Amino acid sequence: AAEELGRYGGVIIERRADGFVALFGAPVVHEDDSRRAVLAALGIQQRFGRLAALESNQDEPINLRIGLSTGALVVTRAGSQAEAEYAAVGEPARVADLLQQLASPGMVLISDTTRRAVDGYIDTVPNGSHDPAGAVFRVVGTLGRHDSRSARFAQTPAPFVGRHHELAVLGDLASRVRAGKGQAVSIVGDPGIGKSRLLHECIRHVAAPAGMAVLEGRCVSYGSNIPYLPVADFIRIHCGVRESDSPEHMRLAVARTACDYELPPESGTWLLRVIGGIDTSHATDALSPEAVKARTFDVLRTLFFKVAKRTPLLIALEDIHWIDRTSEEFLTTLVERLAGAPIMVVTMCRP
Repeated sequence: AAEELGRYGGVIIERRADGFVALFGAPVVHEDDSRRAVLAALGIQQRFGRLAALESNQDEPINLRIGLSTGALVVTRAGSQAEAEYAAVGEPARVADLLQQLASPGMVLISDTTRRAVDGYIDTVPNGSHDPAGAVFRVVGTLGRHDSRSARFAQTPAPFVGRHHELAVLGDLASRVRAGKGQAVSIVGDPGIGKSRLLHECIRHVAAPAGMAVLEGRCVSYGSNIPYLPVADFIRIHCGVRESDSPEHMRLAVARTACDYELPPESGTWLLRVIGGIDTSHATDALSPEAVKARTFDVLRTLFFKVAKRTPLLIALEDIHWIDRTSEEFLTTLVERLAGAPIMVVTMCRP
């Protein structure tokens, strides 16, 4: 549990005989702390499931229940910066404790405040209402990149105002792409200024009418040390798999894609290495890290170019200010080779 919490910036502030209390937002507050907390809970749940399977022959089954809530807390710190200990007091702590007690074995329950904070990124279903927690939701899993965008724009958005010039520029670039002249463009703006909405309108009114294939990815604040994180989104979308799919399902889907696009032998292994969840060490043990990276880059570029040969391709990547180094290196090599390919790369970032 501590490893999953640390991965997303959480700290354990209280240890109990049958559990623990963790805090997100200390010592550093992140804009997506609620999402980090839910992802950590899902990671703990997954690890616990593997442990429970090994202990299935025990007389007393091991049960896991998790409750999460978001809101203002009074946080105190004791000790040095390196060995700080935190304590938190407030309504969210009491609500999270109540939700943990209400949860059935294997369940992650979240409050309505947390559900609103992760809306569009985490799949949830209503789970009744309880005082003083109010509306309660059960976490089902993460939403895929396409599902996430669909959820964020599911309601009728406000009228699109003041960005028609920018949309026209993107439309002009798309016309050049359809003529076989690759393009790369970056949309830069402060948080909330409308970068995602501009991309949404570009996909609806530029890419879709032109019959362009669309691959979308997103960098996240906790992913700068996770290689290929946004690139894996591209591959999963194209292969039609989710991160939660079984290894066998992923393997078959990737194999179909490699066969359909007549990729070189063993390309499927390198694609599986990018999307994760499957051990591919047998293919990389004899190679140096640089050779592994070069081979992976080559397979990825080959796939994208072959996709674009059939239909012009729009590759969109949000929040690249959080991109990991490996993905950045790959995108650089891709953009350097765009000149004669019908591919349009759109990236979005903050100043």
